[in-house]
Amino acid sequence: MALDNIIGKVVTLTGNDTVGYGSEGNPVLGVVTKIKKAGDTDTYPLGFEGIRQSATFKLDSSTLSTLDSTATDSYVVTVEFGRMFEDIPITATAEKQPAVGNSVTVDGAGALVKYTATIDTTTGDAYADLEVSTPIQALTAYVTSVDTSNNVSTLRVL
Repeated sequence: MALDNIIGKVVTLTGNDTVGYGSEGNPVLGVVTKIKKAGDTDTYPLGFEGIRQSATFKLDSSTLSTLDSTATDSYVVTVEFGRMFEDIPITATAEKQPAVGNSVTVDGAGALVKYTATIDTTTGDAYADLEVSTPIQALTAYVTSVDTSNNVSTLRVL
């Protein structure tokens, strides 16, 4: 798989100034618009553009390995947020596909799944169905249109 296959995919924070596909149910940080080999700097995010609302983060090793199992260099990606994105992949699993207006999370492979929550009847705490042990985090994204025939959506990242 080519490294540029990450462009147009959703990512989540996976560590200090590090992003990747994460695990199903993790909150959406934004959409990757660029990838490049990391330079000599240790300061991340490498750049932040307030008007464009994007930042550059290190790409985590797990996601890098998924994209290219032979890659040995470090890479950074530019992640955009705070705007609308078209043709963002959604899961092919019908019961996890988002509907218009649904809040969404990452699926662990660069696509979106609908966000669902349940209430723990013992404690009254709300939890994500997909990660029962993790309390609900602030939702940052929702879909405004869904095309289940092509498994894509229009995404609004807050």
